Amino acid sequence: VQLEVGDTATEFEHRSYGEELVRCLRYYQTEEFTSNYQFIMMTIANTTSTMQGFAPIPYPMRVDPTITHNGVGNFRLNDWSGGDATCTGLAFEHVTKLGARWSFNKNSSSGNAFTVRYGGYINTEGNNDAAVYYDAEL
Repeated sequence: VQLEVGDTATEFEHRSYGEELVRCLRYYQTEEFTSNYQFIMMTIANTTSTMQGFAPIPYPMRVDPTITHNGVGNFRLNDWSGGDATCTGLAFEHVTKLGARWSFNKNSSSGNAFTVRYGGYINTEGNNDAAVYYDAEL
């Protein structure tokens, strides 16, 4: 159905499924990580208990979105020097409609301390499913 204002009807606008899907994804998207210990992103340790990484949003949003997740315990932090721990905090910083910096925290008393400026990675915690939600609704 195509609704128009006025007395004159214009030609019906045909859009492909793909075009319409991308238009919808400007408003809301979900990223799900469902495999056991599934890789999520590369990071760098900026303190002995925090790691940061940048993640692009799969499809550009219409405005800077609100980003949420399904629980910090679903993410695992790893650095190449032996630091390895369950996530205890996750914040999304410098959010734009194209991506955001993810800032992960671990309990400073659990596991080995991260080596500052060492690279690392984030994956799912065991068989937990991790999810991130991008919301730019009106």
